[in-house]
Amino acid sequence: MAPLLAKGGQGLSRPGNGLGRQINTGADAAVRRRYWENGPWLTATSGAKPPRTASPSRSGSAGKGNVVRTHFKRLQHNKVIIVKRGKTPVKVLCGSCNHSYRGIYIQANNVLLFDQPDVAALFSKYFQAAFEDPGHFSSNDLAGRWHLVKADGKPPVQFCFSPHKSADLSLNPLRAAIDQAQTSVLYNIAFLNQIKDGPTSDAVARLAKRTIFSYGVADKDGTYELKKPDGSIGLVDFAFLAKSAPEPFRTEWSGQKGINIHHKFVVTDFGLPTAKVLTGSCNMAVGGEQSNGDHLVMIEDCRIATGYAIEAVRIFDHLHFRDVMKKSKTKPKVLVLKKPRKLSGDPAWFEEYYVKESQKEQDRKVFSCPFNQPHLPSSSGGNENAAS
Repeated sequence: MAPLLAKGGQGLSRPGNGLGRQINTGADAAVRRRYWENGPWLTATSGAKPPRTASPSRSGSAGKGNVVRTHFKRLQHNKVIIVKRGKTPVKVLCGSCNHSYRGIYIQANNVLLFDQPDVAALFSKYFQAAFEDPGHFSSNDLAGRWHLVKADGKPPVQFCFSPHKSADLSLNPLRAAIDQAQTSVLYNIAFLNQIKDGPTSDAVARLAKRTIFSYGVADKDGTYELKKPDGSIGLVDFAFLAKSAPEPFRTEWSGQKGINIHHKFVVTDFGLPTAKVLTGSCNMAVGGEQSNGDHLVMIEDCRIATGYAIEAVRIFDHLHFRDVMKKSKTKPKVLVLKKPRKLSGDPAWFEEYYVKESQKEQDRKVFSCPFNQPHLPSSSGGNENAAS
């Protein structure tokens, strides 16, 4: 919790500085107290049902009119902190993480920190529009297009702010990135099982039938039963296995009630110069994009995409292990390293990675090829800038 609080309160005790906060009501009590300690230097919106008037303790601390409660058309779902020096925005923190104990310590989440005045200024405009008239934000120019930010020595980044009049604006580039991927698609979409239609649903359904390498993670076991042509699992869910998992996994805390996978990101072609990451607070569903206050970020950078790819594989492999254990009919054994084939008589552990056109063959080729020299499936198509 300390790093988040330190970032939120950095330099805010000096006159002329300010803090803009746009967050849903899931913030931890300790985090909220630090916000209100900023007194008149704080301007904030928080997610709630009407009325727009903030509680007396909040408005009394920050100053009357500096804190409003809003829900756009359904939810104020952003998780954003904007830091200003005087009247100038200088940095912004955003992403999928609720500023709460659970969001930071229990759930799988990601946070983006842009130490760039131009990006902070863009979020500040979004904040101000939401503060003044959230009910009509979808008619604002900010909601009507993607916003490209370029800086010397940094990758191009695009931002999309909702709610929109049509979810196609934000989700069609997401669908295109998945459809046009040449080597790999890795994703963590927290509420994928609840997405019944629209661009995200269409793209994920098509992905299951393609031969490119893909890993997918959702938090709940829903209607998506995604398997690759060779029968391997393409989507796993979270399952707590305290009673059946072997040590050292048996002795663990369940995390109590609530979801555990809260990420919202898709990464495509992480080993190529055309790599993309799409992430933010956006649940990637049509209803949310047309009703909720959210942000979606597209980053085109191989290094950043690789970082998200590592996170995707880390979670998928962990949950895949749980899924296998859940379905296993044999008594779990203590995990040990396999012996060489000459000693054990069993097939070598790597042999299944050479089964032609299997998911594990794709795994081996995608992760063993040097950057910019990936294995390209013959059925792959072109890759264009989806948001342009």
